[in-house]
Amino acid sequence: MGWNWFLVAAVFAVILACGCIGGQVLPPIPLEGTILTDRTWSGEVLVESSVVVPPWVTLTIEPGTKVRFKHYRGYKEPEKRLGMYVMGRLKAVGTPEKPIWFTSDAEEPVNGDWHMLRFQDVSNESVIDYAIVEFAQQGINLWNSDVRVFNTIVRWNNWEGIYLESYSMPVIENCTIYQNGYNGIAMEQFNDAIVRSTTVRDSGTLGIHIDASKARVERSWLENNQAGQLSVDDHGELVAVDNTLIGEVGIRCGEGDNKVAGRGNKISAVEKALCPEESLTEFSEGEGVSLPSYSYADLKPYDLGYTPGDREKDRFMYVYPDVDETRRVVNKIGEGLGLTWSITFDGECIWAATLWGDVYKFEPESGEILDHWKYPGPQAWGMTFDGEHLWINDFAEKKVYELDREGKVISSFLIPDTQGGAKGLAFDGESIYIMGWTSPTIYRVDKKGKLLSEIRLNEWATGGLAFDGGNFWVPCNGICRFDRNGKLVGRIYAASEGTWDLTWDGQYLWATQRTNENWQYAKLYQIEILDDSMG
Repeated sequence: MGWNWFLVAAVFAVILACGCIGGQVLPPIPLEGTILTDRTWSGEVLVESSVVVPPWVTLTIEPGTKVRFKHYRGYKEPEKRLGMYVMGRLKAVGTPEKPIWFTSDAEEPVNGDWHMLRFQDVSNESVIDYAIVEFAQQGINLWNSDVRVFNTIVRWNNWEGIYLESYSMPVIENCTIYQNGYNGIAMEQFNDAIVRSTTVRDSGTLGIHIDASKARVERSWLENNQAGQLSVDDHGELVAVDNTLIGEVGIRCGEGDNKVAGRGNKISAVEKALCPEESLTEFSEGEGVSLPSYSYADLKPYDLGYTPGDREKDRFMYVYPDVDETRRVVNKIGEGLGLTWSITFDGECIWAATLWGDVYKFEPESGEILDHWKYPGPQAWGMTFDGEHLWINDFAEKKVYELDREGKVISSFLIPDTQGGAKGLAFDGESIYIMGWTSPTIYRVDKKGKLLSEIRLNEWATGGLAFDGGNFWVPCNGICRFDRNGKLVGRIYAASEGTWDLTWDGQYLWATQRTNENWQYAKLYQIEILDDSMG
């Protein structure tokens, strides 16, 4: 899921001021830096700057507590979209009668009013039980964390309801997850999750998406998730037992060598399993599960009334103004291709790779598709051109491929950081540069993959990379320009929510923009730099 604001927030949160209050309705108490000692919250809590729980601290939230995040709906100061970033322990345990709320402070809240509950390197000592998480960009985000999430309602969040990445092993049980903009639950990059007795419905994309991960889903009810109820992609593994799946597609398989073992599931769908036979290691239907009944009520003092991403009703700013004081969008191409992960320029034409591994060659001005072929790997997250061949970074395989312009693989090598991964490639006429995913590091390698040097950026930025002949451009808090030593020397505002990859055509910066993942609008933006001195 993405511009990786998830990781940006977690790392930078430790230097943000934390303003929060506990007890009865009191004015916010600004704190310098993190919460330094164990603390208990109760009553009404107003968060006016991002909350950070460091590794040595336990934050306990008592039943009935309402944690309200001050809302932000602009685009020039994304740091004002507040969140809670836990690297210690969060014990948020409510009761059926007194759930804990994580919500917006607005009288009429909308999806995306605040950032997320993010856990980084957190053990299973952290628990969310009998809670409601709503109106965030992403509800609950786990990064290398084993949080237990029980009896919790997660709804009306801009992206996923619950998102896992990088070796998380949570248990999600007895939850109700509905009307989230993308997937109800998504897990990417080597997670191992258990989902039990959970209802996931009305997601903008998929109910539960398993990407380069393992999951066991049992006795759960998945209904009316727009792109499918269960999805397995990029060498994922799913064990699905005694679930009920209702919608157009029951189980969907994507790229890579995926494995699905299904037993006892009731599938009421036009397409029960869109998977190749070799992926279905076991597939027997049964009685499924009855619609779960929970011990908590679905309380709705304010009802959003739509799934985020609704083109008529959604009030979130997915696309920013084409012109501001820092940059001007001069062209947009790629309409109808959906989410586009990577982009490069070959001296005449723009090349881009989409979500499903389709590689397109475009005439830059008109957007006419001049060529199209299928990328051989599962996730093309980063692309560059060396004057003769294309180079594509595979996020799932943690490998860089060299391909000719017809899609034939010439060579490949493993990236330098096979633990953290990479997203974004650039070429300076001699060396290939690889943008790290879990650290703000650019790796310089030769065409065989030999590591030559590392450039550590002095501000957090990651995911996507361009070289303009003298400096690097990287998605950050906006889009940042760094010199060859990693020093920040310029910044412009992003052109939409989520900047994924970048390239330079000699005059303009091109960016693949997320906007809304499910929209089919043109997502390849040609950007004129007006003034990057804000960096």
